[in-house]
Amino acid sequence: MSLGFLSGQLDIWHIFRFREALNRVSNLRICFVCQSLAGLGGLQRAVALLANELVSRGVDVSVLMDTPELGENPYGLSSDVSILPVGIKGASKPLGKLVSKVRRHSGLLKPICHEHSLGGSVIDKKSLAAVHEALKEGRFDVVVGCDPLHTIVAVYACDGLSIDVCGWQHSTYDGYFNQSGRGFYGQDCLYAFALRRCKVNFVLTEQSKEVYELHTGHSAIVLPNSIVNMGTRGYAENCVLYCGRLDPGSKGADYIPRIAEALAVRGFAGEFLVVGDGPYLPSLEEWLEDARLPFKMELKGFVTDAERYYEQATVLISPSRWEGFGLSILEAMSHGVPCVAFENDGPCSLIDDPVDGLIVPNGDVESLAERTMEILGDERLRRSMGDAAVEAARGYLVGAQADRFLESLKG
Repeated sequence: MSLGFLSGQLDIWHIFRFREALNRVSNLRICFVCQSLAGLGGLQRAVALLANELVSRGVDVSVLMDTPELGENPYGLSSDVSILPVGIKGASKPLGKLVSKVRRHSGLLKPICHEHSLGGSVIDKKSLAAVHEALKEGRFDVVVGCDPLHTIVAVYACDGLSIDVCGWQHSTYDGYFNQSGRGFYGQDCLYAFALRRCKVNFVLTEQSKEVYELHTGHSAIVLPNSIVNMGTRGYAENCVLYCGRLDPGSKGADYIPRIAEALAVRGFAGEFLVVGDGPYLPSLEEWLEDARLPFKMELKGFVTDAERYYEQATVLISPSRWEGFGLSILEAMSHGVPCVAFENDGPCSLIDDPVDGLIVPNGDVESLAERTMEILGDERLRRSMGDAAVEAARGYLVGAQADRFLESLKG
């Protein structure tokens, strides 16, 4: 037998296997159960990016959101992604609302874990039944709950259906379950109970994987967030950037005035850009009106073209108290912009200190300002960190994320 003939046979075999794999993907039906993608946030952006990548590969993708309206579609969800005309409602009866409120603030009155029944203090029973019917009618192969509550909803809504359920968590365990009055405080036991019926539980970082597995007793798979493409480097010289939701809790937006003042004390005379919207914006606007800063500071609000601000930036700051991932850090890195971040889960998983950015103690505003000035004042350091940041960011393109997601579903 000639080598040419054998080579031809191998080519035919590879083509056959490729088409077989493509058919498997094309026949796959996936539904993401999540918060409204009309809202702003890292979770919404991550779901939209992955959904768009999957439909581009021929996967049949739907989303079932808290409210079925997409609004202005801030993250560009593809028109090829179906939006199921069903919403998800929380507790609707007075007693259920009261129990839910007490639980969220005290951790008491935790929901009872039943195999086939979900309490009315977690989700309205009629709403859960409607979600069940929508998923049944959709004949999905996989349903993905995109935070602890939506993981719980997905598990109970798929009860009795031949559907693989997955969880996809977008914050740290501490951020979700250990913050009184926020997140899913008081629902940790129900979440762990629901995970018993999940095929896969995705988390964002290796550190989160360890913590989730420790507290829930269930295995987790790391699925980092992603970017669509690499950014353009601007090589700016004297611009500090904050880019993210202006939340005075998890995102640490209330640190921004103190950071600005600490930079001023250290002689910063460039530009400080704050890009993003959120509940702290009015307070920040009020503070800025009275501030006497020796540099230009602008509040840009929500923008749809964040890329141009990364191109203008010299350093990104991330003052988050807790951060599940840090998408703005990754986006900045793709533009060759190093980041100075408070130490917590997300930034530590992305930044290789001191190679492509810097980590400072959580809450230490003075250290954050000092290290920011260090980068601003050293062109060689900026360039070397920027080069390393670009190379690190290449490993987070959405194609690689989709590959890992689809491969994990096979296990």
